[in-house]
Amino acid sequence: MDLNELAKQKAMQVLQTQGIAVNCPNCHQQFTGHSNPAICPNCGNNCNINFNVNN
Repeated sequence: MDLNELAKQKAMQVLQTQGIAVNCPNCHQQFTGHSNPAICPNCGNNCNINFNVNN
């Protein structure tokens, strides 16, 4: 397994356990996302969370 794959797996683990701060692209309110897609508790909008792993 390469380093990029390990980083993506760790990011998903953090998302599912601790959550990640997300700004809703629809209502612009910040919330903690725990899944992908994340559902904004303020407006109900679905937000896809993308992890960019750079070398």
